[in-house]
Amino acid sequence: MKKIRELVKAALSATTGDSLSEQLEKIYQAFWSKFGDAPAQSAYVKEVYDDAVIADAGDGCYRIGYSVDTDGVVTFDAKDQWQKVEQQYVPTKASTKQDPISLSFRGAVDVTGMVQTTPGVMERGTKWEVTILKFGKIKTPPYYLITKDVVEKYLLQFEGAKVYANTTTDLAGHLKDSNRKSVRDIVGVMTGPWIAGEELKATLTLYPSADDIRKNLVFASDNSAPMPYELSIDATGEAERKGQDIVATSFDRVMVDFVERGAADGVVVRMVASKLHPQGDTSMKEKLLFLFSILWPTFLVDQKVELPKVNENELMTHLVAANKAHPRFELPDGINTTNADEVIEKMFTELGKSLKPAPIQAAKTDNILDLSAFRASVTDPIAAEVKKMQIRASQFLLSAKLADSKLPVPFQDELKVEFKDKVAEEADIDAAIKRKKDIWASLVPSQLNNRGLDIRAGMDQVDKVKNGIYGLFLEGSLKPLTPEEKKTLNPYQSIKAAYIDFTGDDELTGRRDFARFQATLQTGDWSQIVADAMNKRLVRDYPLLGLDTWRQFAEVVPLSDFKTQHRVRWGGYSNLPVVAQAAPYLPLTSPTDEEATYVPAKHGGTEGVTRELIMNDDIGALRGLTRRLTRAGFQSVHEAVYDIIKPALTTESVGSPTLIYDGTALYTTAHGNKATTAMGTDGVAIFAMRLRMAKQADMDNSKRLALKLGYVLTPPDLEESAYKSLVAAFGQTNMTETFVQNQRIQNITVDYWTDATDWAGVARDKGGLEVGFVNGQDTPEIFVSDLPNVGSWFTNDVITYKIRYEWGIAVLDYRYFQGSVVSG
Repeated sequence: MKKIRELVKAALSATTGDSLSEQLEKIYQAFWSKFGDAPAQSAYVKEVYDDAVIADAGDGCYRIGYSVDTDGVVTFDAKDQWQKVEQQYVPTKASTKQDPISLSFRGAVDVTGMVQTTPGVMERGTKWEVTILKFGKIKTPPYYLITKDVVEKYLLQFEGAKVYANTTTDLAGHLKDSNRKSVRDIVGVMTGPWIAGEELKATLTLYPSADDIRKNLVFASDNSAPMPYELSIDATGEAERKGQDIVATSFDRVMVDFVERGAADGVVVRMVASKLHPQGDTSMKEKLLFLFSILWPTFLVDQKVELPKVNENELMTHLVAANKAHPRFELPDGINTTNADEVIEKMFTELGKSLKPAPIQAAKTDNILDLSAFRASVTDPIAAEVKKMQIRASQFLLSAKLADSKLPVPFQDELKVEFKDKVAEEADIDAAIKRKKDIWASLVPSQLNNRGLDIRAGMDQVDKVKNGIYGLFLEGSLKPLTPEEKKTLNPYQSIKAAYIDFTGDDELTGRRDFARFQATLQTGDWSQIVADAMNKRLVRDYPLLGLDTWRQFAEVVPLSDFKTQHRVRWGGYSNLPVVAQAAPYLPLTSPTDEEATYVPAKHGGTEGVTRELIMNDDIGALRGLTRRLTRAGFQSVHEAVYDIIKPALTTESVGSPTLIYDGTALYTTAHGNKATTAMGTDGVAIFAMRLRMAKQADMDNSKRLALKLGYVLTPPDLEESAYKSLVAAFGQTNMTETFVQNQRIQNITVDYWTDATDWAGVARDKGGLEVGFVNGQDTPEIFVSDLPNVGSWFTNDVITYKIRYEWGIAVLDYRYFQGSVVSG
């Protein structure tokens, strides 16, 4: 290495006068500037020589010539002049048979004298599975809403996203102006993005320049410590306001930054296994379980060890015991975190030998060892054993799934043949079972509820019409149908055509004796399917109406009946007294209790769809009816929650305030949660509110509860004031957050509050307010109110629909709330 550095220094010093580190940095930066955006995007310089670099371009290593002009500008050979090289072990010139072997590059070029003293292989911890973001609102203003649908549409924008560790930042780990980012701060790249549940995941590959980051992550992973960094996206695109949310609608440039605290819950999840480290890029628990599966496959089962719950220390103890009972290795008496890595590494080395690796083909040169053949000889037998285990696991999973599927035995036998000797993911097995169920359903007619008539229908024809009706209603949803959903539902564009196709009633008489096709459903069933469609639309629109913000701080519970609900809260015990030697334990003073009660109630009403509306094909009116019913149902709970904590209605100084469980108003001087201070824009009033909440004490023992202010509730008139007070570093000339801004308190704007100066605060923890829903039904339900031969359809040509919502609400603890009634 000393010789290499001298050669490089000689090549550069005369022209640039820079230090050696600066000269090498110029070569690295020049390479990145020219090839960093190549399709591989993982190309990086592994070593620098006097007239060439060795670079890994993803598909192998290459020798790439370069020159430096008098101005210090580095020019590299074009890609068609790159020469591919391979990694070989060769002895150094001064070595003897006993000398250690050093790694160098050999290929179609002469590498005589080019000796590299560090392995040119991927370091452990180079690749990581990460969560780039979780769908939903990000935690920093302006609280963009990132949805799964949009990310799916623009998923390719995340492929190849560069990862930065910014040396200078001015916005919570980011740079406000992304164009100011330096290529020196590029530390990795995201590849293979995929969506898992409510998260966007990817594989993070760290570049050699990120060695400190890699080491820190490996240390945290090996020691079960919290990851030292989080991830946060730095993206450009478009957004639009929908209700109270600002929704991201496109991404056109995506970067990711290492930060201390990610705004969208981006985290490093785990190391990704690599061929170079078949056992090293997994957690210690996974390594230990792997050893058990190969060496002592029944030991943990015999010991009745619960694998999901067992920890690493317990597994180490079991490992020593298993080896004593059935010796395979010479192990120390105990394995702990101090010696675990060394012991486990030796076990894997010995395991590789015991699995009888295939003979290594002799190289052309006696003193050259084929590294790839050696590695394969060790890892391939282990991989074969792992595959056998995976196949057995897949067969167990398949058997369990088939037992639950209730498929006919011939179908089950076909699936067993399909998955024989295969490693299958659970999703693949589920998809195959669903495919067989669909085939079975198409062959067996379904029994339909046709009010006593013996009518049967194939699923395809009826379901096609029903899906079209669902699509007709859902097309007017606040959440537009995706292309895939439109293709599946094939929505009707005419309510009249949907009615006729469904009932066979060409003249819209409402009579039951029409039949367009075998097993056509009747007018009463039409009414029910429209109700089902309305319910689907209701559930789909709910998250986009902006009427669910109260769920962030309220406890939501299911109720089994309409009886009075009793919620008892006990005070706290004092500190435990000292018990003297040989003295008896004395009874503690039992704390008192306070009880909140509420009675759930039924809310609802009816609305009609006329025969004329169907005959006139008024789709807009029908969709509008659904939208209005949806909003009416959800806003009833929304306003009930915010009314019960609204300062203008629940403060002792107002006339006839709403009373809570202790017979007083929510906000009183005695409760220590009442103020008259205006919000302002400097955060001072919010700080005072936070302090009052932090000082709230428990009953009996007067111990402070350490409640944290989590939400500030404002009318629209104070939304801007809250923004200026809470947004990180807003109005700070040094771009440093104030204490209040650092607390990550969120503003919730209650649009219907009309008192322009009153505002309130709620604790971050839930526990102060409960909303209970009968039978756990937390969304309204829409029903058909009558049948075609009785009721309003028969007498008035009107199909009557009923909306029902059953719930109750109560404040459980005033300590979770702060109110400020401001005159003016």
